[in-house]
Amino acid sequence: MRMRYFDDDFARVRRQTLVLRAFYEKAMNELTLLEQTQMGYHILMDKNVQTDFAPKDLYPLACLAGSIESSDVDFIEIPKGMYRPATTEQGGAVQIPYDTVVPFIQSVMDGSYEP
Repeated sequence: MRMRYFDDDFARVRRQTLVLRAFYEKAMNELTLLEQTQMGYHILMDKNVQTDFAPKDLYPLACLAGSIESSDVDFIEIPKGMYRPATTEQGGAVQIPYDTVVPFIQSVMDGSYEP
């Protein structure tokens, strides 16, 4: 999913979204509540993860997650048209977000986003 030189950043984002979607489906449909809780604990204990969640929060969250229908979960990518290509002084190809990205993310987070 992270291969870089085959295509562009947006194709990589699509592959990453596919992997995350598959991970979500597997975790929700094939793992027991205990396995989901254990996985969450391992993630919380990872020194690379920063969160306000505590281990005591895992079981209630896993129970709550079990009541959410997969059809109610969306994986939303920031559209390609919200970026412009640029080149750094060192020659690196980058994508610079337009000012429309922040309102787009806010609409996703507050629930007002409509595809």
